[in-house]
This record gives sequence, structure tokens and C-alpha cells, in this order.
Amino acid sequence: MLAKGQPMVSLNLATASSEDPWERGELEFQMERGARLDGFVGWFSMQLSPSVRLDTGPDSPLTHWRQIHFPFKPFDVEAGQILKVRYTLDRSEQHSRAILLDLAVGENRYCYQIG
Repeated sequence: MLAKGQPMVSLNLATASSEDPWERGELEFQMERGARLDGFVGWFSMQLSPSVRLDTGPDSPLTHWRQIHFPFKPFDVEAGQILKVRYTLDRSEQHSRAILLDLAVGENRYCYQIG
């Protein structure tokens, strides 16, 4: 990975509702080294109880849940560079169990369906 992972959304599933607004925002990633960047990796972490945590991140033990790659047009980044990413998460109108992710990386925009 070229930068430290950051949370995009945090939900309390005990109180979350299907009517809750979806997320949008901006993240900044500081590149730890120079390389060619061709996408982002997504994963989830869940606190199931005070002593049980399920984490599917790249540094966690393997589970049958995997990370997901969100590819985009490759470009070069430099160590120390700050990469700003705007995002919107929304429901899919066609598939009730799917989430739509819209990413703006620089001047390019990418749309993904998850699920």
C-alpha cells in the first residue's frame, strides 16, 4: 500500500436505519513512497462484541471476506504527495443489497457498484 488506510464510513448497526442519509466527503492520503497508483483497496472492520472484532484489512488475518480493488487509470505519485479523493456512497436503485461508490481522483471520476 502507498498510504495509510482511512475510514470512509462508520455505522452503528444497532441504531442504523435504511432511511439514514448516505455518506459523502473528502479524504486526503499522504503517499509514503513514490510509485504508479492504479486504484484503491477497500475493506471493512466490525466490532461484534467488546471482545470480538472482525477485520478484513490487508494487515489482518485472512478470512473468507476479502478486500476489494477499485481500479482506475494509473498515474505516478511521489513520496510525501497529498492525494485528495472525493467520494459519495449511495444505495443502488436497481439492487437493494448493492452500494454505489463514486470516486473523484484528481479530475477523473469513477463509479463502482459493490454487491
